[in-house]
Amino acid sequence: MKSEEITIGGIGIAIAAYVLYTVSSYPQVKGNDVGVGFFPKMLAVLLIILCACMIFHAVRGTSPHKDVQVNLITPGTKRAAVALLICALYCIFFKLLGFVIDTALFMFSMMFLLKSRNWMQMTLVSLGVSIGVYVLFGYVLNTNLPAGLLAGLL
Repeated sequence: MKSEEITIGGIGIAIAAYVLYTVSSYPQVKGNDVGVGFFPKMLAVLLIILCACMIFHAVRGTSPHKDVQVNLITPGTKRAAVALLICALYCIFFKLLGFVIDTALFMFSMMFLLKSRNWMQMTLVSLGVSIGVYVLFGYVLNTNLPAGLLAGLL
């Protein structure tokens, strides 16, 4: 487990370093330390600290995960992989289908994945939330969301 923890810690530090590099190009607000990059910067620093601690404990041999066997082929991990696939499809079809249709399909799929089987409730919640959020952002907050296939209707 020692080499795996060192590898994972190194990957985490590399990701955090990339985030810090990317955040450094974000615009700064004059007279205020809290800007758009503040939260990602704090998470990156926290990730570096935690990964460094993991590497330190792995090198010293004091890791609490010495003999843990990890089984990645479980129903839970399969469901998580399907959820990740659904999220990727949501992002891919967002502009084509539009916010309302894509979000309704996304929510319906996720509810099905989480073993909800009340079809009427799943349909009403999916449509209600996606239409409600579209109206809130489009008409109250004046933010355009993609209409997609419903471009002539919305």
